[in-house]
Amino acid sequence: MTDDYTPPLSTELLTDLGSFALDTTRHERDGGSTDRNPADDITAIRQQAERHNLEFLGKGSNRLAFRLPDGNVLKLPMHSPFRDGTEQNRVENLVWEGLTDIYTPTPEDAYDPHSPIDRFAPVLACDDQHRWIIVSHAEKVGEDIEAEDKVVAISREFPYLPADCEFLRAENIGWLNGWYRIVDYGSFIPREFVRRELPAGYRDKIGDENIA
Repeated sequence: MTDDYTPPLSTELLTDLGSFALDTTRHERDGGSTDRNPADDITAIRQQAERHNLEFLGKGSNRLAFRLPDGNVLKLPMHSPFRDGTEQNRVENLVWEGLTDIYTPTPEDAYDPHSPIDRFAPVLACDDQHRWIIVSHAEKVGEDIEAEDKVVAISREFPYLPADCEFLRAENIGWLNGWYRIVDYGSFIPREFVRRELPAGYRDKIGDENIA
């Protein structure tokens, strides 16, 4: 986390965050056969978010993303019988914490290709119980040929990572402060990355179930 960052989360917003949670448990447990599709709940969640001047950015596999008034991104967990975004928040925060234990992020107007931390969008704040996490906003580059080229370029800086590494999927690459960054790194952490780039003991903190 970033020590000098104060999350723009009002008491009212913190109280209401629970109603933003998307629980897909019944729908997924029943193989999608239930009448209530989780997608139907997105409209209600967006309406709730607008009350707090939050822009709904989208739904990932485990989390919902909102743009905060200060431009950063709030990620909230989705719940299902197969996954829990709370765990993804926990792991993403741990990865950033581990990187900052070793490396110092380069100032925004510079970039150090030899410092792995500069390839990751920063975690700015995280709830103690991982019910929410705030990260710097990076513009997603999509899944076009240009994005694939950026994945190849970034992979050259991490030659020990497998080609199909979750970190390096095109949809997980974003543009922030003049550089391409890895923006979603809360699941399927490459084992070799943990061994090489994070302090001793972080493998146990992250848990083998989250390491690929």
